[in-house]
Amino acid sequence: MGIRNLDTKARILVVNGMEKWRDKTTSNLKYHGFKNIFYASSLEKGLEIYDKESPELVITDINLPEDLEGLTLIKEIKNRNPFKTIIAMSSMNDDIKKKALDCGADDFIQKSYLKEEFNRIATQ
Repeated sequence: MGIRNLDTKARILVVNGMEKWRDKTTSNLKYHGFKNIFYASSLEKGLEIYDKESPELVITDINLPEDLEGLTLIKEIKNRNPFKTIIAMSSMNDDIKKKALDCGADDFIQKSYLKEEFNRIATQ
């Protein structure tokens, strides 16, 4: 599932506990023309902003302040809207990728290759 078909005015929620990764993710989204980006650093804030803004896309880290809270976020959002597009991201191995996809993520970004991964999802 890519971002190519999203309107550049689409609302996007980036959930990541580390400012560095929120900034890098935002930079890549802006490079691809997206401007309407919301941020959260925890599961609770992510759900709060999701409910308020109803973003077209959610990009979440798997490890939020607590281990694997991103998986909980994916499940919660998919319970509310099974058609919502969610992209999970992590620096962890393929095992966590499988878990994220099993929880309902539509795609997975490996942090080690963030720029390349964004270019991939931008062309899918």
